[in-house]
Amino acid sequence: IRSLERLGSRSTEALLVAQTGCLFPCNLGPVMVVYPEGVWYCGLNEAATDRIVEEHFRNGQVVIEYAREPASHSQRMPGQPT
Repeated sequence: IRSLERLGSRSTEALLVAQTGCLFPCNLGPVMVVYPEGVWYCGLNEAATDRIVEEHFRNGQVVIEYAREPASHSQRMPGQPT
């Protein structure tokens, strides 16, 4: 939320932050989904969220390092043990 507050009210007028339960896949959490694009961001921390707010919300660029395709099978983050 602090990252969004730094964008200012004009930039956040079209944003809705909704806290949910588990979105699945839980093993890739914390998870954020950005609509209408449908981009899933996984394995987030404060620095990743700051980057997503700046690059995706402000500049419209997907942050590839944290973006994942939703899948019906179990997924793992790069470097996560099997």
